[in-house]
Amino acid sequence: MKKIAFFFSSVFSSLQFLIYLISFIFLLLFWCFLTLFHFFLPFFFSRRQFLNFIAFIHHSYLLKLIFGISWKLKGAENLPSSACVIISNHQSHWEAIAFYFLFPFSVPVLKKEILSYPLIGLLLSYHLKSFIIVDRSQKRKSLALILSQGAKAIARGRQVYLFPEGIRNTSKTLLEYQIGAAALASKMNVVLLPIAINSGEFYPSKTLGKKRGTITLSIGKPFFVSDIKEATQRAREWTQKELLT
Repeated sequence: MKKIAFFFSSVFSSLQFLIYLISFIFLLLFWCFLTLFHFFLPFFFSRRQFLNFIAFIHHSYLLKLIFGISWKLKGAENLPSSACVIISNHQSHWEAIAFYFLFPFSVPVLKKEILSYPLIGLLLSYHLKSFIIVDRSQKRKSLALILSQGAKAIARGRQVYLFPEGIRNTSKTLLEYQIGAAALASKMNVVLLPIAINSGEFYPSKTLGKKRGTITLSIGKPFFVSDIKEATQRAREWTQKELLT
């Protein structure tokens, strides 16, 4: 009996290692391909159009083909047609890529550390004018930057999105939300759009292994901000409830 158990355990370990290896090779080739063609295709398309296209192909076809991961959109009727501030939980880099094609003219707020990431940092360095880069260690300065640069983006009709927890959090218990998103929505008198994502369950960022399943991206009802702290808490509570259902 022990030999049979050992045999199946060995087979399972081997399969798990093979999945990890395939995941690593796939991700490496994908980012190398993206980096290489990023410098050539702008002769035919804008770099942003190219990244939007690659993000859509990656999420809608490649992940399903190789890892068995698909995704669905819940609450699409809540998507506003005008400028807004998007406030979302953050479980993996899946949503960072997804927002590229879901909100093709959006301006993300990013932590400055991401510019030091291999390949990703190189790609983003060509789009610095399209991002709001903040230093999480300087909260007041970061908030001022979000309000000033975010206001300019919204004035141009863009959507601005933030991950108010500040870090990736795969737990279904959300961390405290920072007030930047609600403060920007209040300043510009645009709606705050809450989003909930369970990507960490199937597409974790800190491991090469992926899990078959369907990622759900839920879009809540947008609302105007009358009180910044209350609006921040309202968005957090809706997201928390959505993750637990």
